[in-house]
Amino acid sequence: MKIIREKVLNGNQALSQIISQFLPQLRGKIDDNNLMWLACEIQGYLNTLHYYKNGDPSLPPFRTVAGKIYVVSTDGQFSNLDHPFSERTHFFVSSPLAWIEEAVNLQAGNFAMVELPDLTNMFKLPNSIIACECSKAELSKILYNVRLKFLDLSDEVVQ
Repeated sequence: MKIIREKVLNGNQALSQIISQFLPQLRGKIDDNNLMWLACEIQGYLNTLHYYKNGDPSLPPFRTVAGKIYVVSTDGQFSNLDHPFSERTHFFVSSPLAWIEEAVNLQAGNFAMVELPDLTNMFKLPNSIIACECSKAELSKILYNVRLKFLDLSDEVVQ
């Protein structure tokens, strides 16, 4: 398990790849809730629409970011969403961890767009997705929190 810690800390490999690589080895060594959390981080969170309706204390709060949502077409054009959700100032980023890493590392500037899959599925707009524009600092906060919790879990396994 020291290998996990070294890989996470040296930063040469994407966190999503490291978690995917070591997740099978953690089965039976950490509790099921933490395994489920890691699986959600890798695959993305499903059924998060209740967050927008009533809030959801079971979702990790560090995945909530300040931002604005847009409809993004396949040709890269974006427009405002005509729905009350567009008036919100905070959104739950349900995207897989790899998408968040890509947004931070590959998009230019201080802001990034990341898809919100559950909202995309809900609105079913042809040839479009729903994406949240937020600061890269907000997305980096997600990566930081996942990294810390994953390191804590790997330390538990060693003890």
